[in-house]
Amino acid sequence: ITAKGQKTASYFIVNTGGSKYGQPAELSLIDNSVFEAVECFVTNSTYAYLAIKDGNDGFGSVKQWTAQDKYTLSINGYLGDKKTGTVTFMLADGMDIINRWQRVDLSPLGNVNKIVFELTSTDNGEYGMNTPSYFCLDRLTIAQ
Repeated sequence: ITAKGQKTASYFIVNTGGSKYGQPAELSLIDNSVFEAVECFVTNSTYAYLAIKDGNDGFGSVKQWTAQDKYTLSINGYLGDKKTGTVTFMLADGMDIINRWQRVDLSPLGNVNKIVFELTSTDNGEYGMNTPSYFCLDRLTIAQ
């Protein structure tokens, strides 16, 4: 929705597949080593933003958004199989729909060897989340 990255033209679009039937997006280093998650920047994808704002995903799956609806990104840290912490960020809280890059402090995750991104929404149906399960990620900063 920003048409560019937080500082440059490049950024990642992440599809988590939603919380019921999807595969969460996972990030780890190639050698599975431990790192400290510091921060990242996130925003809505154009697809998710417009589907929420207009109540139209192009397929007739999403509902008209209300003040009670929420679209939440959960960022979970893991060290081995043990969860080290979770940071949540509201991509949409009622009609407050994020359309610019926002900094997310990842320090509560501590030392991890994997970060897992999950999306949840109050708009769900028989096959899981109706809200398009995409968000944009930029400037993920880690320390080793």
